[in-house]
Amino acid sequence: MVADDASETGRKWHSRNLPMLSLITQIQFTCSALKMAPPYRVAIKRFGDGRLYNTEADTYVSLTDLADMLVNGKRIVAEDAKTGEDITGDILDLLIPPHLRDGAG
Repeated sequence: MVADDASETGRKWHSRNLPMLSLITQIQFTCSALKMAPPYRVAIKRFGDGRLYNTEADTYVSLTDLADMLVNGKRIVAEDAKTGEDITGDILDLLIPPHLRDGAG
Protein backbone atom coordinates (compact mmCIF):
# COMPACT_ATOMS: atom_id res chain seq x y z
CA MET A 1 0.00 0.00 0.00
CA VAL A 2 2.87 2.38 0.66
CA ALA A 3 4.09 2.09 -2.95
CA ASP A 4 0.57 2.73 -4.24
CA ASP A 5 0.25 5.80 -2.03
CA ALA A 6 3.59 7.13 -3.27
CA SER A 7 2.72 6.64 -6.93
CA GLU A 8 -0.69 8.26 -6.40
CA THR A 9 0.98 11.22 -4.69
CA GLY A 10 3.41 11.48 -7.62
CA ARG A 11 0.53 11.45 -10.14
CA LYS A 12 -1.30 14.16 -8.21
CA TRP A 13 1.84 16.31 -7.99
CA HIS A 14 2.60 15.82 -11.69
CA SER A 15 -0.91 16.61 -12.91
CA ARG A 16 -1.17 19.62 -10.60
CA ASN A 17 2.22 21.08 -11.59
CA LEU A 18 2.44 20.19 -15.28
CA PRO A 19 0.70 23.40 -16.40
CA MET A 20 3.32 25.39 -14.48
CA LEU A 21 6.23 23.77 -16.30
CA SER A 22 7.84 25.75 -19.06
CA LEU A 23 7.33 24.68 -22.66
CA ILE A 24 10.96 23.57 -22.90
CA THR A 25 10.61 21.36 -19.84
CA GLN A 26 7.46 19.78 -21.27
CA ILE A 27 9.28 19.07 -24.54
CA GLN A 28 12.23 17.54 -22.68
CA PHE A 29 9.85 15.38 -20.65
CA THR A 30 8.12 14.18 -23.84
CA CYS A 31 11.44 13.45 -25.57
CA SER A 32 12.65 11.45 -22.58
CA ALA A 33 9.47 9.39 -22.60
CA LEU A 34 9.84 8.74 -26.33
CA LYS A 35 13.44 7.59 -25.89
CA MET A 36 12.28 4.99 -23.38
CA ALA A 37 9.57 3.68 -25.71
CA PRO A 38 10.40 0.65 -27.86
CA PRO A 39 11.19 1.49 -31.49
CA TYR A 40 8.11 1.94 -33.59
CA ARG A 41 7.89 -0.26 -36.67
CA VAL A 42 5.54 -0.19 -39.62
CA ALA A 43 4.06 -3.64 -40.24
CA ILE A 44 4.19 -4.83 -43.84
CA LYS A 45 2.48 -8.01 -45.06
CA ARG A 46 3.45 -9.84 -48.23
CA PHE A 47 0.69 -11.77 -49.94
CA GLY A 48 1.05 -14.87 -52.13
CA ASP A 49 1.01 -12.80 -55.32
CA GLY A 50 4.00 -10.81 -54.04
CA ARG A 51 2.09 -7.64 -53.26
CA LEU A 52 3.15 -5.74 -50.17
CA TYR A 53 0.59 -4.21 -47.84
CA ASN A 54 1.25 -1.41 -45.34
CA THR A 55 -1.05 -2.24 -42.41
CA GLU A 56 -0.60 1.25 -40.92
CA ALA A 57 -1.79 3.12 -44.02
CA ASP A 58 -4.13 0.36 -45.27
CA THR A 59 -2.59 0.54 -48.75
CA TYR A 60 -0.47 -1.58 -51.02
CA VAL A 61 3.10 -0.35 -51.35
CA SER A 62 5.96 -0.85 -53.79
CA LEU A 63 9.59 -1.52 -53.02
CA THR A 64 10.24 2.13 -53.85
CA ASP A 65 7.70 3.14 -51.19
CA LEU A 66 9.50 0.93 -48.65
CA ALA A 67 12.87 2.42 -49.60
CA ASP A 68 11.44 5.92 -49.10
CA MET A 69 10.10 4.91 -45.69
CA LEU A 70 13.53 3.65 -44.65
CA VAL A 71 15.29 6.75 -45.96
CA ASN A 72 12.86 8.86 -43.91
CA GLY A 73 13.80 6.99 -40.73
CA LYS A 74 10.90 4.58 -40.39
CA ARG A 75 11.57 1.02 -39.38
CA ILE A 76 9.67 -1.82 -40.94
CA VAL A 77 8.85 -5.38 -40.03
CA ALA A 78 7.54 -7.67 -42.77
CA GLU A 79 5.70 -10.95 -42.50
CA ASP A 80 4.16 -13.46 -44.83
CA ALA A 81 0.40 -12.90 -44.71
CA LYS A 82 -0.41 -16.61 -44.86
CA THR A 83 2.17 -18.15 -42.53
CA GLY A 84 3.05 -15.19 -40.30
CA GLU A 85 6.75 -15.90 -40.92
CA ASP A 86 9.09 -12.94 -40.41
CA ILE A 87 10.40 -12.05 -43.88
CA THR A 88 11.88 -8.65 -43.05
CA GLY A 89 15.36 -9.73 -44.16
CA ASP A 90 14.04 -11.03 -47.48
CA ILE A 91 12.24 -7.76 -48.18
CA LEU A 92 15.26 -5.67 -47.23
CA ASP A 93 17.42 -7.82 -49.54
CA LEU A 94 15.13 -6.85 -52.41
CA LEU A 95 15.97 -3.20 -51.78
CA ILE A 96 19.71 -3.73 -52.24
CA PRO A 97 20.80 -3.51 -55.89
CA PRO A 98 22.18 -6.86 -57.15
CA HIS A 99 25.63 -5.39 -57.89
CA LEU A 100 25.98 -4.38 -54.20
CA ARG A 101 24.97 -7.73 -52.69
CA ASP A 102 27.41 -10.22 -51.20
CA GLY A 103 30.16 -7.64 -50.78
CA ALA A 104 30.54 -7.00 -54.50
CA GLY A 105 30.90 -3.45 -55.73
